[in-house]
Amino acid sequence: MAVTLQKGKYFSDVVLSLMHGTAAPAAPATLYVALLTTMPTKADGTGMIEVTGGSYARATYTNAGGWTANSTAGDNVTEQSSNVNIIAWPSPTAGWGNIVGIAILDAASGGNIWKYGDFQNAGVATVFTIAAGNTFVIPVGDLLDAEN
Repeated sequence: MAVTLQKGKYFSDVVLSLMHGTAAPAAPATLYVALLTTMPTKADGTGMIEVTGGSYARATYTNAGGWTANSTAGDNVTEQSSNVNIIAWPSPTAGWGNIVGIAILDAASGGNIWKYGDFQNAGVATVFTIAAGNTFVIPVGDLLDAEN
C-alpha cells in the first residue's frame, strides 16, 4: 500500500502567499489524518466523506521530525519525503466501511485540507474494508509527499 498526496486548495494558497510575500500561516505542529470513504472531487474538499462512528477519530501525526529528509526522485524533477513513523487509528468498535484514501488536515475536526490522496498498490487504486476490531495503520514510508 502507498499513498501519494495531492495538494489541497488551502496548501496551494499557503504556497502562493509565501511566494508573493503575503501573510501565511506557520506549519502546523500536529497533522490530523482522516480516513475517507469518498475522495474529494475538488481540491477544496468538495464531495469528501470522512468515516464516522465506531470510535473513529483522526490519527494524529507530529509534523516536525515526522518525515524523511527531502530527496530527489528518479525523474530528477520531483522532490519527495515520506513518513518515518507508523500512522495509526484507534481500533473501531463498529465497522468503518470501505476506505478509499486519506486527507491531511490541521485540526482534529473540521480544519483545512493540506493534502489528500487515495491508496495505491502497484499503481492501482485500492480499497480497504475496516471491520470492528481491525486496527488500520499506514506503515513507515507508505505516505509519500512529493512536489514537482
